[in-house]
Amino acid sequence: MNRPSDAMLAYVRKLAPVPDEEWRFARTLFRPRRLGRGEYLTREGDVAVEFGWVLRGLVRKYYLGRNDGEVVRGFAAEGQLAGAYASLLSGAPSLLNVQALEETDLLVMDYSDFVQLYERHVCWQQLGRKVAESLLLEREEREHQLLRMNATDRYLSFRREQGDLVGRVPQHQIAAYLGITPVSLSRIIGQLKGRF
Repeated sequence: MNRPSDAMLAYVRKLAPVPDEEWRFARTLFRPRRLGRGEYLTREGDVAVEFGWVLRGLVRKYYLGRNDGEVVRGFAAEGQLAGAYASLLSGAPSLLNVQALEETDLLVMDYSDFVQLYERHVCWQQLGRKVAESLLLEREEREHQLLRMNATDRYLSFRREQGDLVGRVPQHQIAAYLGITPVSLSRIIGQLKGRF
């Protein structure tokens, strides 16, 4: 895999059998985009028009909560998709912010171009369905964690599933993702000291 898009093709082909000719065409629709640390792919209130494949770097997806607090919905690192999907699908202003936590290189595509791919070949419909299914499963697991697990178990789950992010994401943002205060997270980490 010598081109950045090769890793994306490997991911895509795990989900749908995309013929070489279709991939060559789709690759022309992607363009590189670099986000500096703190820059946004999508801001709350803007209508999202593009999504991206993270080549290098890290983004967080978050909402502004009460009293200017933040509620972190998730993260996207290398090899993952990033975007404000509800806004892309509905054409409504985004409720979600998608912000780079590090300098981030993406391959971005306009959602309108992706929708046109649906008409070209059935493989794109299958890919769209598989991505939607994956996002639904991810969301259901997240809801389960927030509703059924205590804070310590949520942190342990985060470490198990996304442990590579522990040193890259500020602790207060991990706390916001887990739905707890930074003080509570520090206490949990202290109690678990020596386990990692």
